[in-house]
Amino acid sequence: MNHDVVLGLPGLPVDILLHMLVYLDAYDLVRARKVCNTLRRVIDSSEELLYAIDLKYFHTIPSPLPDSVLPIAIRRKLLRQRETAWQKAEYSQKDHIPLPYPAIWPQWSCGILGIIPPGEIRFVQFPLSAGDRTGTTMCRQWSHKIASGKTAGYNYSLMQDLLVLLTRAPPGENHQYEISFRSLSKDKFHPDAASAVVKIPDAQENLERLDLKGVMIFGDYYGVFCKNVRSNGAEVDVLQVWNWKVKDWYRVKLFDPEDGTMHFRLILNDRLLVVNSIGHISLYSLVNSSDAIQLTAKFSLPSLPSTSTFQHIYFTGIQDHDYPLSNTPLCSSWFHGSACNRLIAISIDINVEGRSSHPCTLYAEQNRFLELESTYTNLYGKGNQDSRALPWSTWGPGHTRFFSTGLSFCDYNHCCYGLRTAELISEKFGALQPRQLCIRDFNPHRVRHYKAGDGTKWHERLVEGDPPDADLQSLFLEPIGGLPYLEIITQERFLARAIHMDESRVMLSLTSERHLFTGEVEVLYFG
Repeated sequence: MNHDVVLGLPGLPVDILLHMLVYLDAYDLVRARKVCNTLRRVIDSSEELLYAIDLKYFHTIPSPLPDSVLPIAIRRKLLRQRETAWQKAEYSQKDHIPLPYPAIWPQWSCGILGIIPPGEIRFVQFPLSAGDRTGTTMCRQWSHKIASGKTAGYNYSLMQDLLVLLTRAPPGENHQYEISFRSLSKDKFHPDAASAVVKIPDAQENLERLDLKGVMIFGDYYGVFCKNVRSNGAEVDVLQVWNWKVKDWYRVKLFDPEDGTMHFRLILNDRLLVVNSIGHISLYSLVNSSDAIQLTAKFSLPSLPSTSTFQHIYFTGIQDHDYPLSNTPLCSSWFHGSACNRLIAISIDINVEGRSSHPCTLYAEQNRFLELESTYTNLYGKGNQDSRALPWSTWGPGHTRFFSTGLSFCDYNHCCYGLRTAELISEKFGALQPRQLCIRDFNPHRVRHYKAGDGTKWHERLVEGDPPDADLQSLFLEPIGGLPYLEIITQERFLARAIHMDESRVMLSLTSERHLFTGEVEVLYFG
């Protein structure tokens, strides 16, 4: 008698199967569920495996909070409750939070508002949820003392507990600005900063008269963009980038002013994007070069009629989603949008026959730029100043989406976080009036899921194909197409001009014509 027994995979004990399955990523787990009923039942019985699938499906990562705080089953329930609330556009509670004074130079990042009253930078951290209170305190507030009239700019990263101050140098110094890397939660220099203060311009760079146009912090990098800079007797535009954790790590890129370079954005994988008035988005690498910022790909925006020009192009909605592995003093959320893919928001103002058109916002998939980097090299070789740009028809339609913004280039009625956007919409442009809230989800997993079924059980509607706004399409010579998304619009209307969002909140605020925040902030909590 043959006593040899060969056990197939379904015949293994459940605990052994679970031990094997935890090594699979979310996509492999989804495929494993389709192999047989046994594997499907084993996976569906494990909250840990289902939680891993949900995180990937919703393009979400858990925050660096201690795992022991809440069981996985509770965290998964919270994640799904939050997503359901967004999909139904049903907030659990609305708070009206007064501001102690008008907010000058307002900045938002991950639920923290930064403002500059005289002599200080004040930060206001809004409650994570409607029930998140400490006694009767609605918001946590703290401040950093600064010299009045010296601050030229500031940025902060909640997830790295980092505040970057750009201040004007004292009289008599041979540099123009000083960059300080400080702790956001405590008024002291950041312990991970390689240098507490960086002086710019460096004397060795031969740069003079910096006209500051943009600053940004993302992960380990801090960038400063200046226009109309004197360099060895010539006028140039300059982008400077530092790795604030590595001593003497510095990169610089000089641009010809005739290119009309306007703005930059640091993104994933040690890359950055630069836009110019020619209508090009250029991708640069910060690695594989000893001292330069290397062009790796170039992309065209849709072409314009001969009587039109790009007047302004700026990246908006910039938030640092690059997370440390350990806990941070100010991190209080269970989830955050994944940095692996997200929407990049670009505000565009087009001059048509000598007059400004209605501004528009372009949302583009970050991964699209990164995926086409090697394609660009295969087609055009190593990038340089004179390299061709990848045509819009090759990369744009199907991976981007245009929306009209409003009458004012500074009317902040669009915002995005991860792969989700929010917009205040109205039937007509004009004076400030109550507007509906439109929530759009560009998550490709959910779009494919919707299209695979009949959509009858969904609260949102699917939008795909060409944009319905004929006036917007008329600005361009090429079809602008459209990245598909799911959309839901509230019946309720909100009286606000500025809108911001993060993983679980929408923050609405009134602004004056001078773009100062006034009165109060209205916070909508989802999930």
